[in-house]
Amino acid sequence: MSHRRLGLFAAGLAAAVLSAVGFGLVNAPPGGAPGAPGQLAAAPAKPGPDPFGYSAAFDAEVKKLGQITPGQFAAAYPPPVYLAKPTWDYTTAKFFDKINAETVVKEHKDLQATLAKLPYTPAEIANIKRNMNTELPGYKLTPDELAAFKANGFVVSERLGGYSFGQAYYDIYTRDLPVFISSDSVLHAWHRSYDAMLAELELTYLKQALESLLGGMHDALPAAHAAYGAGLLKDSVLDADYFLAVGRSLFTDGQVPSKFAQNDRVTATLAAVKNEGMHDFTLFGRDRKMDFSQFKPRGHYEADPELRKYFKAMMWCGRTDLRVAGGYDHTGVLSSGR
Repeated sequence: MSHRRLGLFAAGLAAAVLSAVGFGLVNAPPGGAPGAPGQLAAAPAKPGPDPFGYSAAFDAEVKKLGQITPGQFAAAYPPPVYLAKPTWDYTTAKFFDKINAETVVKEHKDLQATLAKLPYTPAEIANIKRNMNTELPGYKLTPDELAAFKANGFVVSERLGGYSFGQAYYDIYTRDLPVFISSDSVLHAWHRSYDAMLAELELTYLKQALESLLGGMHDALPAAHAAYGAGLLKDSVLDADYFLAVGRSLFTDGQVPSKFAQNDRVTATLAAVKNEGMHDFTLFGRDRKMDFSQFKPRGHYEADPELRKYFKAMMWCGRTDLRVAGGYDHTGVLSSGR
């Protein structure tokens, strides 16, 4: 749907909602009384700050427990005692041979009906089964994997892994083998849902908001330079120009020009971002050492070119602190007249 049609749809939906609200205002019964026109219904009571009573229950448990040290917590809730090794041979379990097999044969749904039609010879039956059934790769363990399984009671085989939990579950299910749904797979699905929502929010709103924010501040710098550029804040205005030009450039495939002829300074920092190495620079009155290997996109940012740019710009804005509150660190005073 185009932006124009989407806007018209949103406007039409809003008009419909307002019309419905207006109709309700005119025809709502007074005080909630049914059938009386001309007045608003009484507003429902607002819930309290803790409508479900969770806070009171939590406070009661904290009061019962009191303040305890980490040592007391560990003593009250000791870790479980695990077996040093399996107490029996798991390879003797029923149906283990169905799992530890080279192949798994899936019988065709019409096989038995086909075999019942005529008195086939054993060779003919074998041929019919071979043609109708499906043979799938099994989960045969190698000698090393089997030894690890016997020693530990479990084995992790990258060789038998899959692209996702869903693929692994489906492959096991189609082989008519037992499927164990683990909690980590459920949490993984939950995380992937959150990750997808975050990526959509970043692409549709946060990226544009940050670009607009940096662009607006950068465009306002000439006026700030005219007002403060000749005084105590002269260097601060130049630093702001450099900071904003680098941030804006990370959103592009090129370089956004400096407002005050600092293109070489911006170019050097962009090269450090590209090389993903350590880089020294001065900003807001302090010498900085930045590890630009942290600017390498990862996770869901790695797969989308627009999110890669957003990631780098956010890293620049997030890792470049604005030291304006004074105080000290190992290098000295944290802020200066700049």
